[in-house]
Amino acid sequence: MNFVEWTEKLINEKVEENNMNSILIVGPGYNPEALDDERHYVMIPEQGKPIDKWIDEFRMSEHFRLFDCIILSRVLEHIPVREIDWHIYQLYSIMDKDSELIVIVPDMPAVCKAMIEEDEKENPNEFLLERLTYELLSEGPHVFDRHAFWSSRKSVKRLLEKEALFTVDESLIEEIKIDSTIVPPELLIRAKRS
Repeated sequence: MNFVEWTEKLINEKVEENNMNSILIVGPGYNPEALDDERHYVMIPEQGKPIDKWIDEFRMSEHFRLFDCIILSRVLEHIPVREIDWHIYQLYSIMDKDSELIVIVPDMPAVCKAMIEEDEKENPNEFLLERLTYELLSEGPHVFDRHAFWSSRKSVKRLLEKEALFTVDESLIEEIKIDSTIVPPELLIRAKRS
């Protein structure tokens, strides 16, 4: 399943399960206007604008509302460590109490383990090693393209809970496969806004 199909499935599940009607999607290349469904309000920030700047402008706009759910898909690992607390707080500030933050990140410890196992083979699969390297480090001409935050079950939970903004139930952390079947599953972490 590709990430567009997966995102639409997740949105529909959230709407059906919880009667959520305002969802913010922060992540790469998803068009909520493609959803032909008036049961809910789905929004994405302006592409290329830092999320904290977008939130500042959104709070002052005529479209401002608190969200029932925010889907942070493949974004958290790109936020520079010096700025990550501020971004988490900014997301918290536009969420309803008890709303849900859904975070999708690479399982970096699993990627490292797979890289080591492949690298130690007598004839390693070079394509797989390159793909795993990309999964771990990402790349691109801009700093924001690269991974900056070590994402694991514990690191994301610790980050979200350290200022008591969110709570994470470890038993609800899932391994998910989106797009690629050759790299380890990504992590889906559900947090409740305090």
